Amino acid sequence: MLWGRSGKPVDDAALEEVARLREALRGDLGERLCGHVTGREGDALHTRTVALPDNPVMSIPDRRIEKHR
Repeated sequence: MLWGRSGKPVDDAALEEVARLREALRGDLGERLCGHVTGREGDALHTRTVALPDNPVMSIPDRRIEKHR
């Protein structure tokens, strides 16, 4: 994640790429990622690709999580 983009709007071109990613995750890409990410990480990625078009803004870091790293 590029935190310098936190809270910034996501442009239409990026949203189109996210839609393509969402479709790819439903197919071969999703299957290939299973060996490299946890189920929780995969679920989070899918959730973000579904939610982003409804709220096209880059994520803001959760400082509570950052303190525990």
